[in-house]
Amino acid sequence: MIISRQHRYIYVQVPQTGSTAVGNFLVAHADGHSVLRKHTTLDEARRMYGPEIHDFTVIASVRDPVDQLVSSFYKLVGTASTSVSVGASNTPRRSWALAAPRTLDDYVSHFVRHVHAPGWVRSARDADVLVRFEDLEAGVAEIFRRIGVPQASSVPRENETPRKASQALGPQALERLAVLYGPFAREFGYGIGGSAAKFRLTRQIQYEIVIRAKVRRRRRNLLVLRAEEAASAVRFNDLPVS
Repeated sequence: MIISRQHRYIYVQVPQTGSTAVGNFLVAHADGHSVLRKHTTLDEARRMYGPEIHDFTVIASVRDPVDQLVSSFYKLVGTASTSVSVGASNTPRRSWALAAPRTLDDYVSHFVRHVHAPGWVRSARDADVLVRFEDLEAGVAEIFRRIGVPQASSVPRENETPRKASQALGPQALERLAVLYGPFAREFGYGIGGSAAKFRLTRQIQYEIVIRAKVRRRRRNLLVLRAEEAASAVRFNDLPVS
């Protein structure tokens, strides 16, 4: 998470949305400071800092969920046989990728089983500036306009992963994604398979329930976050104000 007390903004670094590049750019050019964990949500930050950030400009990122899934697959199969370290949550996927040659449709069939409802959706809903991965330059320009800082250069791309067009997906995989990714895609204006995401009331209800459940679970992290900040070299209260 990137925060500036001087320019009064908070950037929620949503995974796989160009957040590394944007975050580094804000640190370099807009008095941004990396605090807490990289992917801390807005809810967690608000519980940590309370009224101190209530009028900060909130920035978050979003990405076409199908494009993100495709990118994740090619990154997975590209690194499965290497010594690149992975988190515990990705270990089963890596083992799966190593077991046999895999296709994108295999990936969707095996791992896409529940409604797509990331815990950071509420951060995106509350954002004053929503940066789209598909047009980082325009999004960053809007950030600088909103915080009143001249933008001196363009944003360099970082950590790019191999990506293939969603047209590589077969019809059954697209149908599955249209149902399970539909609520997210519709909320943030993305189509699936060249058309608008299908509306399913039951999936919409599940979407909202899962988001709320994830927010509640992450509230348990508050004591851990406070301990981590206390031990960190960068503390919110020590950041420059002017």
